[in-house]
Amino acid sequence: MKAHFRNLYLNKTTGITKFGYALIYLIMIGIFIVFVINQGIGINTTLFLLIGVTVVAYTLTYVRTQHPLAYYSLIIKLFPNRTSAYHERGEVYRRRKEYRRALTDYDCAIQRRPGYAGMYVDRARIYYELGEYQQCLKDYEQAHLLDALDPRPYAERGAVYYQLKEYRLVIQDCNAALALDPGYVWAYCYRSLAYNRLGEYELALHDGTHAIELDNILAYAYACRGQAYLRLSDLQQALADFIKAWELDSTRLYYGWLIEWSKMCLPHPDPAIAERLEALAARDPTHHLAYVCRAVAHWLHENFEAALRELQQAPPPEPNDEAFSFWRGLICVSLERDDEALAALEQVVHLPPVLLTPLRRIQHQRPDFYTQEVMPLLAR
Repeated sequence: MKAHFRNLYLNKTTGITKFGYALIYLIMIGIFIVFVINQGIGINTTLFLLIGVTVVAYTLTYVRTQHPLAYYSLIIKLFPNRTSAYHERGEVYRRRKEYRRALTDYDCAIQRRPGYAGMYVDRARIYYELGEYQQCLKDYEQAHLLDALDPRPYAERGAVYYQLKEYRLVIQDCNAALALDPGYVWAYCYRSLAYNRLGEYELALHDGTHAIELDNILAYAYACRGQAYLRLSDLQQALADFIKAWELDSTRLYYGWLIEWSKMCLPHPDPAIAERLEALAARDPTHHLAYVCRAVAHWLHENFEAALRELQQAPPPEPNDEAFSFWRGLICVSLERDDEALAALEQVVHLPPVLLTPLRRIQHQRPDFYTQEVMPLLAR
């Protein structure tokens, strides 16, 4: 969910408009200087001054857009009490995934402007990325106190509760967000995921569909509805939604991964899946899912030791990520590491049944283990 949660930053004001106004003001000042001193110093000098002002403004614009970290660091050095500079530099660090540095800058911004609710929302998102959910909840609560009419803290706090597996609280917060803004699409998305976890699949499907109706180019909405279809064992509709999500946003490995896992569950899986998983992992080699993709590709090629090594090197999975445990279990079965396999498979009984289809390979590889251990586990 974190990868999708980061999409919220796309709606964040970057400050470019404000800088555009500053550029206009600089040019206007230059024109004013032209009119004031034109008669005294001649046209060539006047033109030179105007060009100079324009060049300075353009240079600042270029540095700010191409080297924002250096730009905001300079602004902070020149104007140490400028709140917006800390805020914007924190956003730069966030985009670079330097979350601790981003957090430090947001702390500085809040110290200088403690009454701005949006600042707490942004800092809460950093805590979310760091997995510090209790701090995240505190910041959302403070944002509520400062601006009770903003739906964002409710919906985004719902995303935190999702990670904490408090699914009823997710629904409660999303309901509160929608009471403030019935068109707040992210609240429908998070509520859809929570309904899925609670086994209320038709409600999950309804929320996912409504999210798409509100924003038919939001990739995350299609991914949410696709997961509802998985729970309803409608693999073809789920796959269509995941493909649409991937078409809309091919930067999110999660969408591509869902496509390939779903295709592995078709009656006649595509033999090129392993190669596509390797290509998917190559897009962002250090991402958690990249390790899973490489591991599954090795498993499909029956390179079981290499598959396990990939998972052993992977960053820790998210709290609701049963995919990691599922594939670790399958790989350990193939390696006849049965105790590890059972411990991993114990954690995946709540996956959509259709996604368990790759277990059929175990049925053929190790029929006795499948009958004695896996079937009773799945029957729970």
